Amino acid sequence: NIGYSAAAYDKLIDWWSGVAAGKNVHLYSGQAVYRIGTTPEWSNPEEMPNQVKYNRNFEEVRGSMYFSSKWFALNQLGFTDRLKNDLYRYPAFIPAMPWIDSAAPSAPKQPRANRAQEGVKLSWSSIDDE
Repeated sequence: NIGYSAAAYDKLIDWWSGVAAGKNVHLYSGQAVYRIGTTPEWSNPEEMPNQVKYNRNFEEVRGSMYFSSKWFALNQLGFTDRLKNDLYRYPAFIPAMPWIDSAAPSAPKQPRANRAQEGVKLSWSSIDDE
């Protein structure tokens, strides 16, 4: 979280922004939705919204990735509502990545889903595998 002594969110974003500056990369911050409401430090309903807002101060930060999407259903401290009604109330464009070609990848061939001890294992083949 912001100000956390071992790994302060604000300090990490500052550092990663410097690392990404001037490079052909997009920086997306990992947001720990699963932490909301779990400890006193994560019980402030403004913590996660403040992280999203803080990211917007940096040109290099192109958005966030949330871990994991299953936590949105819980709407801990109203965060899911806050995203929908405030922080992300307008649709966004997919960021341009001019260093990547515009050719779509080949469609997967022979998709398979098999139960595994840890969940479901997805696999497929591509034209490149032939």
